[in-house]
Formats: sequence, C-alpha cells, structure tokens
Amino acid sequence: MRVASRLVVLACVGFSTPVVLAQRLVTFDSLALGAAPAGTGVTFQLFSPPAGSGIAWPVGGAGGYTGGGAVTVAATSTGTRAVQTPLAGPGFSPEGIRMLFAVDQPRVKFTVGVGEVSVLNAMYRVTGYNGAGTAVFTRDYPVGNSSSLNCNTLVDIDLSGGTSRMRRIDVVSLIQSSGVNGEYREVIDSLEYFADVTPPQLVLNSPANDTCVSPVSVPIVGFSQDLDGTYTREVWEFSASADGPWTNIATFTSGFGAPGGTLTTWNTSTLASGWYFVRGTATNADQLVTTVHRRLFVDNVPPVVVLRSPVASELVGGTVCFDGSVSDNGCTFGGYSLAYRAVGGGAFTTIVNSPTAVTNDPLGTWNTRSPLLSDGNYEVRVTATDGFGSTAQLIRNVTIDNTAPTAVMTNVVACEGLGAEGPVVIRGTVNDANISGWALQYTTGNSTGWTTIATGTTNVSNGVLGVWNVSTLPACAATLRLTATDRSNVNCGSGANQSENYISVRIKRPGSCSDIDFNNNGVFPEDQDVVDFFNVLAGGACGG
Repeated sequence: MRVASRLVVLACVGFSTPVVLAQRLVTFDSLALGAAPAGTGVTFQLFSPPAGSGIAWPVGGAGGYTGGGAVTVAATSTGTRAVQTPLAGPGFSPEGIRMLFAVDQPRVKFTVGVGEVSVLNAMYRVTGYNGAGTAVFTRDYPVGNSSSLNCNTLVDIDLSGGTSRMRRIDVVSLIQSSGVNGEYREVIDSLEYFADVTPPQLVLNSPANDTCVSPVSVPIVGFSQDLDGTYTREVWEFSASADGPWTNIATFTSGFGAPGGTLTTWNTSTLASGWYFVRGTATNADQLVTTVHRRLFVDNVPPVVVLRSPVASELVGGTVCFDGSVSDNGCTFGGYSLAYRAVGGGAFTTIVNSPTAVTNDPLGTWNTRSPLLSDGNYEVRVTATDGFGSTAQLIRNVTIDNTAPTAVMTNVVACEGLGAEGPVVIRGTVNDANISGWALQYTTGNSTGWTTIATGTTNVSNGVLGVWNVSTLPACAATLRLTATDRSNVNCGSGANQSENYISVRIKRPGSCSDIDFNNNGVFPEDQDVVDFFNVLAGGACGG
C-alpha cells in the first residue's frame, strides 16, 4: 500500500504494450494571453545564466526590469501567440527561457525570435541537456538580420542519429549592450517535440458503482501507471455532490502498478449515512489526465428490526410464530437470528439463523413444547447484522403458558338420574392462572348441538357453576360438558389451552316411573320398585 505524497518505487509490471511516443506541435494560439503556458506537456521557467558563462546583462536602471517575473503567453504582430520572458524596460531581460520535458527528446524544433523590437543581428544561445544535467548540444542562432519586427529563426535540434537525448533546453540572448531603445526579450513559438500522447492508466476495480460501502473505511482497489510516460500525480477525493466541493482523501506522486492492490483507503467513520461521489485523477508529465468516478452509499445506519408478533408481554404456547421485518435499507444484509432465554439472565438459545432479509413476513417459529419449557417469563431476541458488521437488536418479554385450565364438575355422577326433584344445581371447579372463560353446556339424545347452561370468566373453586332446568326436557339420556379456556396464544394463534369435562346422565321427571328407582324414593333396587311397577302396569298411579 502506498503512503500519501511519498514517492514509491515499484518493479515495473507490464500490463500492456508501451505506446510509441508521438511528435506534438504546440503553437500556444489556444492559450490565454498573459497566463502561464499550461497544458502543453512542457514546463517553462525563467533562468539566469550561471556564473562564468560569459553571459550578463545590466539589470535595473530608470524603469528597468529587476527580475522575478514569469514566462507568459503574448500576442505577436502576425496575430498568433507565443511565449516570452518578461518585458525588459530600458535594460534587457536578465533571464532566459528554460524548457523542461517529461521524457527524453531525440529531436526538438521551435522558432526563437525577438519581441516587439528592431534589433539587427541579435544572437541566441540554445543549449540542450540530458537527464543528468550534462550538455549534449549547444549552438548560437542569429535572429533579426533586418529591421523587421518579430524576426525569428528556426531551431532544429536532431539527436536521433545518436544515443544522446535531451530533457532540458535553455534559450538565452547573448546581447550585452543596453543601448537599444525599446524592448528586447526571448520569444518561442511553434514548439515541436516528442510527447506521451496516451493518458496514464487509472483503473478502479472496487468498490463498484452504486454500491454500499463500510461506515468505517473503504479500500480503493485497482492499479495506476503510465507505461510510456512519467506518472506525476494521483489524487483521490470525495464529495456529497457530483459538482463538489471535493475533499482530499490522498495524494500520490507515483503510480501503483500491481493489479488488485489497494490504491488508498477512504476513511468514512465521520460521515453521515448517504450517497457520496469518489473521484480519482491521474496526471502524467505531459499533463494528460485520466479520471475515474464512483457513486457510493456510506451505510452508517444499523439494520432495521421490526417484530410484529409476538407482541410485548404476550401469552404464548405451543409453537410461537415470529413475524416482522429485518433489512438494511437496500444495502448489504448480513443476516439475522432469533433467540430466547428465561427472564433473569443466562445465555440466549438460538432458534433461527438466516442470511436473508425479510419484509413483513414470517421470521421463524419457536416450539415451546419440544423440548418442553417451563411456564413463565422469557425474553425473545431478534438480532440483525449488515454486511459491514453493524447490528441492531430487539428484545421483547413474553410469557409461556402451556398448561391447560382445570375444569371438573364435582357433584354429578356418570349415569345418574337427575331432575326428579326439580332444577339441578351443578357444582365444580374451574381454575387457571390466565383464565379466559368457561362454559357449562348439555346435549340430549334428541338434540343436534350444545345448549349453554352458564358461562363465566373467572375461576371457580368447588362452587356453583350453574342451575340446569330440565323441566322442559324429555326423560332420556343427556351429556353435560364443562369447557375452560385460557388466554394463551397457542400454535401461532390457532387456539388456546383448553380443558373439557364430560359426564353422561339421565333426565328424570318428577313422579315419572321411568328408571330403576320406579317409585322415585331414592332407594334402588328394592322389592317395592317391582311392586310399584306392576301396580302402574295394572293402571295405578306412578309413585303411589
């Protein structure tokens, strides 16, 4: 990984065939007047001849130039534009023009001339230097052999036949007299040189466009290089808007030529959740630029957990159905789990693990009867995780009730004859910690359903459940049913815990000789029942 603003030297790894340098002609006509010549792939500087060079000019004087200016773009009398040293004033420009090239030059051509002055037989010295600073070419060029303005001459330095190459060219006037009335300065135009015509490579492998990224740090993965030129600058920036302003992530002065390597890391820990734009810009020495962009969503918000059921403090039993949503706002979802534990502590027991987001649908089930859990208070927990490790939890208390109510009739005996003495009082017990209600009902041999005798919503301890009026019922077999239900939501709402107590009896009419106790005296069997039977059979009164 690279360190920002530090030169990194890497072994050259070829990813493509280097492009042959092409010859480039720069006329400066498209550049702004008065501005520094930019975007040409060549750096222009002012320089003072070194001591001992034999080149010197008077500086200053009344209104004279004192140095410290810059090479700028100026207009020529023919309507074109060129680059020049600063105005000279009564003296002459004390500096020359230096051209620095990004790559070694086998041949360079340009015109050099005087600016806006009538000068006869002016002389320029042109010196070419290699990358080590050693002069490989020098020659003096006469300029202005007539009284015309903007006189110039062609300089053509051709070293292509040998091994020497140029990385720097100095152009300086050899005129040392200040007696000329007017302005005299170096002017260069129509520069032709070999330049890198292909921009640098800047490849961004990840993150992909329109994806979610970590709220902590985001590796910018790819590679950057310039196989046929000099890689000079690489800048990574981000902004909340595609139009900026841009904030720097990192700046480098070299490429990173290893495919799949980390170019830099974007610190997102202080950013709000939302969309951001990331821009990488690579520049080579010839001012050729490659730019890559990504739109990325910084996911700085935990996942969403919604539990629609069971609700808080719900009574549950059997199989419990969890329903709700677990998601991450369209970003990378890591998964969710369901777990439970008894209130009061201890480790959670996992019920479900799933990698899939859910929206308003079942999340999973919990069988509280396999293994059978004790009735009581429990915590259920839903935990969701996104792809970057952020979590969200929801813990809710529920109460398990898998115990059916107690429901029993205590004063009725199976097959007993009831009703001869009038309405029947039925006693019993109904009990449950979470009673919902109970119902006392009967059905007879000639009925098709259950008829309610009494109902209640509270517990009864060996008390009166109801009074059964049998006066309008036929003397026949009947069945009593006591049903009790609690409030537990059992098996995902399909029912509750319920108990039923059934007792079959016979309905008797007062004075009716219809059972084994024929005389209805409460004693049976006895001889008197037989006597009374034959007495009634002979036409006597029942119970007589």
